Amino acid sequence: MRKLVTGILVLLVVVFAASCAGGVSQEEYDRVESDLSAAQSQVQSLQNDLTAAQSQVQSLESDLDAAETKSAKALAYAEAFDLWMDSSRPYYGLEPKYEFETEEEREEVINAMIEAAIDAGQDVMLSDAWQAFSDLMQLYTEETQGMSQEEQMAYWQEHEAEYMPLWTTVEFCLIDGILDALE
Repeated sequence: MRKLVTGILVLLVVVFAASCAGGVSQEEYDRVESDLSAAQSQVQSLQNDLTAAQSQVQSLESDLDAAETKSAKALAYAEAFDLWMDSSRPYYGLEPKYEFETEEEREEVINAMIEAAIDAGQDVMLSDAWQAFSDLMQLYTEETQGMSQEEQMAYWQEHEAEYMPLWTTVEFCLIDGILDALE
């Protein structure tokens, strides 16, 4: 029985040794190593591509933010300009585009639109022109209080030389803001 156990053990050692001795051929090892090197190169290339793409996305997002800011500025100026010029439409035989219940409502809306344009463009010149124009209009309103419409029109015509430069300055500031935003 001892011989049998020894024989089985020797047989097991020989089988075990034979199975371990087979290993990986040099050709297989070289192929796998080449595949690994190629995969590592591809990973590095893809990482470089990803970094470049992320940089491009960041640049495009920055460009988009700038475009959105310019677009908002152009829109604020264009809306203010459109409303501003609406009061001139009847002088050219055109119907106004906007209807207001009262002149005060119209003035409130125009003021809000001009203020929005000033805020959008951080426009000191428009702000100064608008303040001077508003002050003159306040004076005009106080001085024409109680006058008939004909008397108010006569007053307006008499003071047109004071009023028109401010009107035109506000107008030009609005146009300049639109053009600046569209550059």
